Amino acid sequence: MCATGVPGVPCHRPGPPDHLDVRDPDPPFGPRLPPGGRRPAAARRAPGHAWAGGVVGALSAAGLPRALGAAARRLIGRASTVGSHPPHPWERAGYRTSRVARACVLENTTYPYQAAELAALRPDHPLPAVPVTVLAAYDGSEAAGRLRWLERQRGLAAELGGRFAVAAPAGHLVMADVPESVVRAVLDLSGTGHDATVADRP
Repeated sequence: MCATGVPGVPCHRPGPPDHLDVRDPDPPFGPRLPPGGRRPAAARRAPGHAWAGGVVGALSAAGLPRALGAAARRLIGRASTVGSHPPHPWERAGYRTSRVARACVLENTTYPYQAAELAALRPDHPLPAVPVTVLAAYDGSEAAGRLRWLERQRGLAAELGGRFAVAAPAGHLVMADVPESVVRAVLDLSGTGHDATVADRP
């Protein structure tokens, strides 16, 4: 989703950012507006917000976020990383609340609208000429799906006119598996238009 959010920031800010660092994004290629997509943004999103509120209200009334929120976060974390990471106290404190559950549901229900709105903005609000790095996670497997994912990341980097880098071994939560790769990607933004591989941790 950061492939929508991060490149969209310069379209709304008064000044250009110093750089853009996009970590293992899901490229929103070919976004299409869902039904009612031609209405004003607030009207388009209202049904999604109402639906999300209803779902989270029902889940909260049943006590599910409090009972299962932290466990669900840990399961998602394990599926999105290749390393072993101990649980953090903030997982239990934060993910047991209905606020987090509502934010997760809203993020996923409004994503198609955000992707389509960004596509509509780009012709009149092109990305500023700033350094861009797309940092793709790679777990080292030769599975066709993982290789296609890397090619999509490479394509997004080319679309944004930026640098493509690979962080390995890493799952989708790159910052958890190889945080030093994220630091290097942010700091090393002087070269563009070529591929680079971020070194593994020693």
